[in-house]
Amino acid sequence: MAPVTVPAWTRLPALHQPPWPDRGHLDRVLDQLRTMPPLVVEPEVAALRSELAEACAGRAFLLQVGDCAESFAELTAPALDAKAAVYGGLAGGLAAGLGVRTVLIGRIAGQYAKPRTSPVERRGSTELLSFRGENVNGPAFAAADRRPDPDRLLQGYLRAATAVNYLRALAPARSTAPALRYTSHEALLLPYEDALVRAGAGGERYAGSAHTLWVGERTRQLGGAHLEFLARLASPVGCKCGPDLTPAAAVATCQALNPDRLPGRLTLITRMGADRIGRLLPPIVRAVRDAGHPVLWSCDPMHGNPYVCSADGYRAREFDWVLAEVHGYLAVHADAGTWPGGLHLECAAEPVTECVGGPGGPRLAGLRANHRTLCDPRLNPAQAQELVRRTVEWLAPAARPGRRPPVLQAVR
Repeated sequence: MAPVTVPAWTRLPALHQPPWPDRGHLDRVLDQLRTMPPLVVEPEVAALRSELAEACAGRAFLLQVGDCAESFAELTAPALDAKAAVYGGLAGGLAAGLGVRTVLIGRIAGQYAKPRTSPVERRGSTELLSFRGENVNGPAFAAADRRPDPDRLLQGYLRAATAVNYLRALAPARSTAPALRYTSHEALLLPYEDALVRAGAGGERYAGSAHTLWVGERTRQLGGAHLEFLARLASPVGCKCGPDLTPAAAVATCQALNPDRLPGRLTLITRMGADRIGRLLPPIVRAVRDAGHPVLWSCDPMHGNPYVCSADGYRAREFDWVLAEVHGYLAVHADAGTWPGGLHLECAAEPVTECVGGPGGPRLAGLRANHRTLCDPRLNPAQAQELVRRTVEWLAPAARPGRRPPVLQAVR
């Protein structure tokens, strides 16, 4: 497929872009990326859109799961094997418990960029640029590591290509659980994403970097560059929806990203916080429902809930808060008569100690035992399995193949 450009976004404000020190260097890297093969191809993207349309109609359930920020160093066959096994097992548990097919999408093969609350990090009297994901700079607190380097975009592309191809080869062998066929990441670094856009057979523009992309809570502004970029893609896309989103803005976002109202095109990923979801989400769900937008609803129960910090500085989230947000999400959709069709989780494939409580979870003082995330805390496999079990427990009485459940009695 021949490269194409999507220039309209360049005329709009683009938030959370790195301060690249050498624009000429960046342009040379982007020119090289425009000549590279896409990481995904149109038939795969079309297949995912069709599966998401089934989930939108209540005949399937989405599980989008993976690392907060991927590490270049952890691109190994054993690591990918473990992720495919853990994520496939979670998807299999949902499918068996709910009686509907699970659409499994990894936060994988490209989740190498992160927005940050502050552009700088301070330790004592030293101030450096914040770590923005390994497509931009390094995690070590050192001046050389934190300098944005455009060559990292090429490194990230090559690592993502390796991961995608390995997962493709691995998928046919996974007959006991859903295979990890589809990839996703946040569409944050717009020059990189734009350089990998390709034209489909009918001239439509597809993201070449992943099967689906989402716009984050910090960059979903109406009239902003990120929403404009995603709006011009034929790929399925998602949008994070935090506590500041109003019902009117939610409807306008749906109109911007899916004006033709195509099922499977748009996933709204709510991240309100356990203490706010019951109050803030209902008017949004009703507004989108009443406007007739066929969205797939998904719940990110991680990011809307506050951090807790150990005495030695490790950050965590409370597993009980994560559970409570999922419960609240299901209850809101029960009242609205809408299908709560997905979960969006940050989960490790190893027994990390990054979220407090739940099965396999540490107390606050035990976070240092295996706290390995590059950015936000992740669930460990035991915690994720418990979350899946509880979701099935709350949702299964109303889930039946082939219809949208009018009410979820289990969570009332």
